[in-house]
Amino acid sequence: MKISFVRHGESEANILKLLSSKKSDTYKLTQNGINQIINAAQGFADNIGVVYASPFLRTLQSANIIIDNISGAPRLVVDDRIGEINYGKYNGRKNDEALDLIRKKQIAGDYEIRFGDYGENKREIMMRICSFLIDVIDNQKSSDHIIAVSHSVVISLAERLISQINDLKHEHVHTSNASVKTFALSKNNRNSIQQIIVELNKRKEEEKKRRVELVKNKFKHISGIRKDTKTRVLDSFIRIASEGLDNAELNNYALDQLTDGLCESRMELTQQEIDMTDLGDDDVVIICAFRNAENLISLFINHHREIGIKNFVFIDNNSNDGSVDIIKKYHKAITTDIWFTDDRFDSFKSCGWRQRMMLYYGVNRWYLDLDVDELFVYSGIENGGIRKIIDYARKNGIQTIGSIMLDTYSDMPVFSIKEINPRDIQKTYRYIDFDTYIKQNNDNFKFRVFGGPRYRKFHISPFLQKFPLIFIKDDTVNINPHFWYPFSINHNSRLVSALLHYKFLPGDFEKYKDFVNTGIHWDNSREYKAYVDGLQDDLGFTFFDNKHSIEYKNSKSLEEIQIIDNI
Repeated sequence: MKISFVRHGESEANILKLLSSKKSDTYKLTQNGINQIINAAQGFADNIGVVYASPFLRTLQSANIIIDNISGAPRLVVDDRIGEINYGKYNGRKNDEALDLIRKKQIAGDYEIRFGDYGENKREIMMRICSFLIDVIDNQKSSDHIIAVSHSVVISLAERLISQINDLKHEHVHTSNASVKTFALSKNNRNSIQQIIVELNKRKEEEKKRRVELVKNKFKHISGIRKDTKTRVLDSFIRIASEGLDNAELNNYALDQLTDGLCESRMELTQQEIDMTDLGDDDVVIICAFRNAENLISLFINHHREIGIKNFVFIDNNSNDGSVDIIKKYHKAITTDIWFTDDRFDSFKSCGWRQRMMLYYGVNRWYLDLDVDELFVYSGIENGGIRKIIDYARKNGIQTIGSIMLDTYSDMPVFSIKEINPRDIQKTYRYIDFDTYIKQNNDNFKFRVFGGPRYRKFHISPFLQKFPLIFIKDDTVNINPHFWYPFSINHNSRLVSALLHYKFLPGDFEKYKDFVNTGIHWDNSREYKAYVDGLQDDLGFTFFDNKHSIEYKNSKSLEEIQIIDNI
C-alpha cells in the first residue's frame, strides 16, 4: 500500500510565525494555503479511499479541500495520533533558542525532555505515530493508497521511521506547506514497527530506573528527620519517580530540583524558639521562604498573628537587607525559628526546602505554606481566624484548602509611588480584580485558575491557584509551588480562600530586572521579562481599571469574586 503524508497549507499561524498546538486554536488557511492544497490535490491520480486528518482547523480544511478536488468519494477520518506536537507552554509563541535546544537534545537521543510545561516528549510522539501506522497496515488493503494530512515535525518523524523499517537511506528534506511525501507500507512492516514500540518502552523502563536511583542516592544525604518518616517519604518519592514519567507535572527537572532542595541544600538553623515537644496537634505552623523582604515581613507576621498563628518558620535565602532583624524583634509576640540557606533559588528547589521543614517539625500536622508577599484570607476570617477554616476542612474531610492568588494594586500609576512605609502597604495597595479569572478543568488538580490583572495588562497567564493550608501526612509531597502529590489531595480540595498577593511595590521593578538578567525563575524568568518589557517605557502604567477593579475592604469583599466558594 501507499501512504502520502501531506502537510497542511499555509496557515495564519505560519504567517505570524507562531506555534499552534491546541485543537481549539482558530488559525485558518490563508488564501495562498488554500491554493497550495488545491495544487497538491492535482497530483493524486489514484482512487483514494481514505483521507486521515489531524484534528486541527488548518489540517481539517486542507483534508476537505483534497477530498473536494480528487476523484471518488474518500472518507474523512480524524485521528489525534497525527495531530500537531503539543508544545506545552510554547503554544502561541514564536520559536526561540530554548525550544531549539530541546529539539537538539531530542535529536541527540533524549526521548524524555519535554517541550516545556505540559508539552510532549519524543517518546510519546513516536509512540502515537507507530500506533497510527500499525492501524493503517491492519485496516487497509495492500493495493490501497491513503492520504494523511498532518504537520511538519510529525511527518518528518514518520519519514525517519518508515525509512528505518524499510532499510532506506534517510535524507530529510524540509516538509514545507502542502508538500507531499509518499511511502510504501506492507504487512511485513508491522513487526518492525512493533519492535520500535518495544524499544521505546524499554527506554521508558530504563528512564524509570534512572529516576528511582537518583531519588535513592539523594535520600542518602537527607538528615534531621526520623528514620521511619524518611522511609515512608522515600517510598512516596519512588512512586513519583516511577509513576510520574508520563506526567508533565513530574518531569525530570522538577524531580531533580525538588530532591536537591529536600536532601542536599545546606540548611542551618540560626534561631530556635519553637519547642517541638510543645507543639499540639491543633497548632498551625507557617513555612515561609524569602530573600530581602523588609518591606513585607511585618505585614506578613502581623496579619497571620491576628488570625491565630503563633509558630513561624522562616527560610532566609541569603538576605542582605534588614528582614532577619525585623523578624527577631517579634520574639515576644510569636515563636519563630529561622533557617538559613545560600543555595541558588529555584521554585522547585524551594519546595524541597519547605518539604524538609515540614518533615522536621512533624507530619500529621497543619501547615500554612506561603510566600512572604501572600496574606491568607477567606470570607469571615475576622470572626474565627485560622481555626474556623481548619474546622471546616475537618468537617468536610479535605486535606488542603484551595486559594486563588489575588494581585493587589493601587489606584495610582506604578512608578508614581517612589517609596512606601510598610504600615501603609495594605491601605495603598487595596484594589483587586473581581471578574477577570478563568477556570479550566485539569486532570491533576481538578482545575486551574488563570487571569487577573497581570493577564489583563501583560497578556500572560500566570497560574493563580494554590493550596496553602495543608495537613501533611507521610505521603504528602510539595512537588510544585502550586499543588500537592498525590493529586487526589488537590481534587478533594475546595476553593474557599484567597491569597492577597503584593507585587509591583516600590523597588520591585529593579528586582524584576535582576530576575531577567539572572534567569533565576521558571522558564528563564520569562514572566518577569514580560513585566519589565511592559513597564519600562510606560511611566503612566497602572493596573487600576474602573471596569474590573474593586476595593478590598475586608474578607467580605471576596464574596464579589464568584470563583471563590463561601464556607
